[in-house]
Amino acid sequence: MFEDIKPHIADLRKRLVISGITLIVTFFACFAVYEPILEWMMAPAKAVLPEGT
Repeated sequence: MFEDIKPHIADLRKRLVISGITLIVTFFACFAVYEPILEWMMAPAKAVLPEGT
């Protein structure tokens, strides 16, 4: 029975490793450029809020 699902487990492991690596790379890429991303996200709020808040 285990021999039947062994290829599926190997494929699942491969996909989880790729997903994990992608998540880590994306995290560090976003962390490196967080200031422009934050400014872009805050622009609508800054446009509506009064000065000094």
